[in-house]
Amino acid sequence: MLFQGSDKKFCSKCKETLSVDSFFKNKSRRDGLQGYCKKCKCLRDRQYDSEHKDKVNASARKRRSAGETRQTHLRALKNYRQKNKAIRAKLQMNRKSAKLLRTPLWLTEFDRLKIQCYYQVAAMRSRESGQNWHVDHIIPLQGKTVCGLHVPNNLQIIPAIENMRKNNHYEV
Repeated sequence: MLFQGSDKKFCSKCKETLSVDSFFKNKSRRDGLQGYCKKCKCLRDRQYDSEHKDKVNASARKRRSAGETRQTHLRALKNYRQKNKAIRAKLQMNRKSAKLLRTPLWLTEFDRLKIQCYYQVAAMRSRESGQNWHVDHIIPLQGKTVCGLHVPNNLQIIPAIENMRKNNHYEV
């Protein structure tokens, strides 16, 4: 139950009132959030997996035998990208325009050079480590609650997996 006019929600499992950030999204529910918190959901999933090992393992074997491997997933992703070039181009242009709109005119040449250096360092780290690195906006350019600027003070270089986990969130 989401409390009127607040960012708190009641977890039906642990019976605690928590921040809405502590709940997974669920579009089928009226408030758009899962009925119980992330912690309870993870515990429930682990318990289910341990109680139904044979069922979970059989499902995994079935997927593997059907050829559902990482390689087939990557091929399907590549096919999707090729079939939906217009959609992907639109998304990329939206991102590029958001970046341009949030790059202030008062940036100095030194600031622009500094931003360029961030991207070069990220590319170098990716080459050297074999792991992907991203230049992340600490405060997202297109956040739900706040929007940041494309300035050197708002940039950081982090591993790609951490950037994807962050998922355009910023704790206010």
